[in-house]
Amino acid sequence: MLNAIGMKNGTFLAILICVMEFSLLGQNDITYVTGSTVKIEQIIGDWDNQRDQPTQNQTKSRFNLTNTDLGVPFEHKGKTYVAFGDILDDFARDPLAFTTDSTPENGISLDFITNPDGNYRVIEIPGVSMHGFEVPMEGVSWNDIMYLYCITDHMGKSLLAKSNDDGYTFTRIYDLSVSKFININLVKTLSDGNYPEPPGTEIQVMFGSGKYRESNVCLAYQRADEIEQRKVHFFTGHYNEGIPVWSENEADAVELFDQPCIGELSISYNEFIKKWILLYNCGTPRGINCRVADQPWGPWSNPFLIFDPRADNGYCYFIHSSWEVEKCDSVHDAGRENEWGGEYGPYQFDQLATGNSSETTIYYTLSTWNPYTVVLMKSTLKNLHIGIHSSKLSDPYGLTIFPNPAKESTNIRIENSNFKECQLHVRNALGQIVYARQIIFPNEGRNDIFLDTNDYKSGLYFIELDFPESPGVIIMKLFVMQ
Repeated sequence: MLNAIGMKNGTFLAILICVMEFSLLGQNDITYVTGSTVKIEQIIGDWDNQRDQPTQNQTKSRFNLTNTDLGVPFEHKGKTYVAFGDILDDFARDPLAFTTDSTPENGISLDFITNPDGNYRVIEIPGVSMHGFEVPMEGVSWNDIMYLYCITDHMGKSLLAKSNDDGYTFTRIYDLSVSKFININLVKTLSDGNYPEPPGTEIQVMFGSGKYRESNVCLAYQRADEIEQRKVHFFTGHYNEGIPVWSENEADAVELFDQPCIGELSISYNEFIKKWILLYNCGTPRGINCRVADQPWGPWSNPFLIFDPRADNGYCYFIHSSWEVEKCDSVHDAGRENEWGGEYGPYQFDQLATGNSSETTIYYTLSTWNPYTVVLMKSTLKNLHIGIHSSKLSDPYGLTIFPNPAKESTNIRIENSNFKECQLHVRNALGQIVYARQIIFPNEGRNDIFLDTNDYKSGLYFIELDFPESPGVIIMKLFVMQ
């Protein structure tokens, strides 16, 4: 995708220094604001042991729900539904809640789908055991029908179920995957030129992983009107003139990056910083990992932590530290004094994020294992990209670059070249010129500049185009992935 900045050469170095700093950190143009991750509240149970006070939701007193985990938000009929996981003392029970809160800064008020006796109602899918470690992983709503993706067969298979009565009863539709899309998260969107669908078609972009905490993330999409047919299109990692190539064969799905530790994952598109945000728990690096990208297929930034349980007031605060090691808290469940807690299941309330083009605050659930409960968290991400806006950004040249990311080569297309020539420079992430060439345009209007990237190392590059008598230099980001 084109990322053009109009600027003079003198300004380029200052901007490049800033770009160098975050590119070397592996965070591209988004960084975590240190210290911004905060536990807002405990949303399950009657008593918050860390704060020694009642919880807002009083789930034990109101719904007979003492504990659970996960907490996957999705929108349905103007409400945010939240699908929870196993119950500690009876693993074959998964509750479903909902809220109309739109400002999570002060917590979220939950109501649960209940039985006539007022107790929480169990998610039941005919033909599915929903025993321990068989839980809802994602929900979505199309045409006022609720769909729920669940993981079953002891975390070995995913399936799709639907409800026509707003989550009170479900029917099973089909098994989805036993391979690369067992753990599912998705975003509803509209097709553009990157999908083989008419522009504006309702689709859901799906991210999936396979064996729990031992696999990477793959990408797919489904049309909304084909969700009940199991017609899934998988990203193959190939590009045709810059457009991603899709396959209906799951075996063709490629991994988006190499970090085979993915457990629960959560994806959102953030309208403030215009980025796709992926959260997941991992052991290396330990904590809640975050990656960002301009497009679902990437290139994805290197992971950076938004929550380290050891450094961000996790252990010894609201996550239990084993008393065999250090007696620093009493937040554990009864009889679990010597059992470590741990962070997992960071699920974003993507519609409730706040911010502006410079930064955004995201809100998400987090499970803590011991105590076996769910808390509401927030973290802030900052946009380090400094754009110098000029008339160049209206793009009178009609510039595009494809494929991007590139491997062996890329093509720079200029739809409206009013000049006969330009000077091309390619700089690496350190600002060093790795290629320079004087370009003579043979045609009026559309011209293509071919760039051989076969010998380039993987990473971020800047393509710099200097047109005669132009008030600035056009700079485009190019990612090379070998």
